[in-house]
Parts: sequence; structure tokens; C-alpha cells
Amino acid sequence: MHTENSLNILVLLSPEEKIQKLLLEPEKVDICYVYNQHPQNIISRCIKRVKLLMPFDSLAYSEEFLHKDLSKYDIIILDETIYPNRIIRNIRRRNKNCKLIYWMWNTVDYSNSKLRLYNRWKIWKELLTMRNYYNFTISSFDKGDCEKYNITYNNQVAPYFNDLTISNKLEKTIFFFGLDKGRLPYIKELYNEFTKYGYFCDFNVVPDARKKYNLSSFGAVTKQSFQPYKEIIKCEAPVKALLEILQNGQEGITWRALEALFYKKKLITNYKEIKQYDFYNPNNIFILGVDDIERFKVFMSTKFEDVPKEYVNKYTFRGWLSNMMKK
Repeated sequence: MHTENSLNILVLLSPEEKIQKLLLEPEKVDICYVYNQHPQNIISRCIKRVKLLMPFDSLAYSEEFLHKDLSKYDIIILDETIYPNRIIRNIRRRNKNCKLIYWMWNTVDYSNSKLRLYNRWKIWKELLTMRNYYNFTISSFDKGDCEKYNITYNNQVAPYFNDLTISNKLEKTIFFFGLDKGRLPYIKELYNEFTKYGYFCDFNVVPDARKKYNLSSFGAVTKQSFQPYKEIIKCEAPVKALLEILQNGQEGITWRALEALFYKKKLITNYKEIKQYDFYNPNNIFILGVDDIERFKVFMSTKFEDVPKEYVNKYTFRGWLSNMMKK
């Protein structure tokens, strides 16, 4: 009987997915980029999508993908991307028997946000209807999406770096880094509240694309640009606590929760259902709107309590894959 460690595994990524590459590089899996790399500007993106609208997929696919021997793989994982329906058809023409997984990193609503020259909702609906014929699984970390669309739940997963060094500890610092996704007003409120309690808030928000902001939009929160993921982790390394704020409609933990778990940080979150997760510990996790704000200072003053290793390992790529193999 094969285990996931003895199987040939291929993960298909878009060229822009550098975080996923960080997750996968330490693993014994092959990585292949489906599309050609294009400059990150509107003209190049439009040219790419026009190519994808043509009858011949090969105009947009990378040479690496076109010449990859897909037939040798037992498992092929397609990372969330544009035109997954076409890629899945291409994969099945070249490998009829592998376990094929379409891996959703975002919620369906966020993944199907407006994108020029691309009807994501139409593609999503097609994906749902073609699952049986092409024999593939759509996997998501969001329990609400899994129930709503009858797709397969699997736990969240994130990269883990075991080579971080911490020169000094910032015991009264709370850190946040993320896209706005409609969360900025609440993050500003929390900044003011935590600052009032005597904590330093290192809150960084990246503006949403094509959304208008004014001079007062960010307040004391830092307006940030995209940063390499490992640089964000280095910023988290010395702090006491991480802030996790779910976007409206999301029903699953973000990477902030896993970073807190991996690097032994206190977690402050607005996700009430986190109590159902195996790593939940009230001494490590403070739930906004549930836990008594009067005990917040006590929560912040105590040490992180170690979590069983099997729970931590579950949220690495190997743990995610092992869980996926049981589906």
C-alpha cells in the first residue's frame, strides 16, 4: 500500500505564487508553473487573458508545463488559478488515473472577485459541474464554502521556517499584516483599543486593488505594500501576539492562526469557531467578542503553552496531504 511519502506528487502553480513555493520547496514534490511569466502590468495581463481565450491553450501555457510528463504522477495538485477548467481538462488528457486536487487558498467569494476579461463566477460554476466527469476534488479550508458548494474540507496549511532567530522579544507588541479585504475599519478600532490598554500595535494593511482610499482611511495603521512572506514572518518573530481578523463571510482560520501555532505566539482573533480546532487553548487564544476583555491583560502577561506536536504537524503540507489522502 502506498503512503504519501512514496507517491510521485506534482504541484502546479501560477508564476506569481511565491508563497506556495515556500511551502512546497522543503517537500519531496515536483513543482511546475502552468503559465508563462508576464510582467505585472495591465497590458501584459490582458494579453495573457486574450491568449487564454483562444482555442489553443498552448499560447499561454509555459514550455515547462507543455513538456512535463504528467503520466508518471500519482497525485497532481492544481493551485487556485485562472481557467482551472481548461488546465484540468489538459491534465486528464495526459493522465487519466492520478488523484487530481484543485486546491483553494481563498474563500470562493474572494476568489471570484471582479477581474478584467475574466468571469470567475462562470468558471467556478463550470468547475462544480465537471467534477464527476473529470474525476477531481475541489478542496477548501473554509467550512462554510464546503457546505455551501459541496466541496471537500481540508485543514488550512502554511509554510513553517525552523531557522528564525530572535534577537529581542517585544512582550507588549501585537502584530498584523494583511490585505484590507474590507477589514480596515475594524483593525483601526482594535488599534485604538489595544493602544489604550498600553500595547504597541504594529498593524500593517495592504490596500485592495481598484479601491479608493483618502488621507484618513488608514489612521494610525500603516499603509503597506506587498512584502515577501518570509520578511513578514521575520517581523512576527519577536512579538508577543498576532492579530487575526477574518473577512466577512469567511469560516476558517487564516495563516495568522497557524503562524501563532508554529512560532508560539499568542493569537487574538475574531473567529469564534476556533474553539472547535484541535490546537485551541484559551491561554494561547483570545477570541474577540467572546472572551472577557477584562482578562485581556492577564492573557497577554502569561506564556504561550506548548501544543502537542501532532496537532502542529497536521497544518504543515505533509499533514495536509496525509489528511487529503483519506478523503
